[in-house]
Amino acid sequence: MKYFLTIICFSITFIPAFAQDYVIKLNPIEDTVLQKRNFYFDAVEDGREQNQGKKIVGHFGKNDKTTALLDSDLEAFFLSYLAKVYPKRSSDTPLTLRVNSFECSSTGGMLSEAKVKLDVDILNSTTNELIVNITLDKTRQPLMGGKTFGVLIQEIIAAGVGMIKMDAAGAH
Repeated sequence: MKYFLTIICFSITFIPAFAQDYVIKLNPIEDTVLQKRNFYFDAVEDGREQNQGKKIVGHFGKNDKTTALLDSDLEAFFLSYLAKVYPKRSSDTPLTLRVNSFECSSTGGMLSEAKVKLDVDILNSTTNELIVNITLDKTRQPLMGGKTFGVLIQEIIAAGVGMIKMDAAGAH
């Protein structure tokens, strides 16, 4: 009986301590590579079916005890970043980023591989016309908390925005 109580006390005390949250933040720096762009982002829509309106974008680790979550609601998370990285200029076309799916995962413990998968539609905000659908995923090792996910998300956004046809964004 004493052995059983010791195990119960250990479980109650130490097992919850292994649960962890990785808070994801982005570091916006204006994009200087894409100088001939003719668009900016004025809206973000959460089109995810299961997690609409939720900041949680992944559970992983042993028994899914580690949670990846955004530092703000999805719309604010992306729009504040996009507005700083691709600021509005007078002749730019407004675009909407619609997030269809967004998942952060990992293959294991703290020094494992981080993976981000993002599926978005880029729409002309004025006409609501689809410009392009972008589905990208990136991995990086080692996983060092929410910062690793943030870097991967920024790399995916830069690669995805580079796929926008400049004439298509301005022609609609």
